[in-house]
Amino acid sequence: MKHERLIEVPGWIRPIGHIGGVTASGWHIFLAGQVGLDEQGHFVSAP
Repeated sequence: MKHERLIEVPGWIRPIGHIGGVTASGWHIFLAGQVGLDEQGHFVSAP
């Protein structure tokens, strides 16, 4: 039996072609594909 859950964070823009994260049985959470986007989906830079 599969024990995993796909994670979509409320308020984050829905990713295209991947998911924000996945949890599986156990205690590890792996995240990937994080980029610096604002609420409108535009790239932002540090001051």
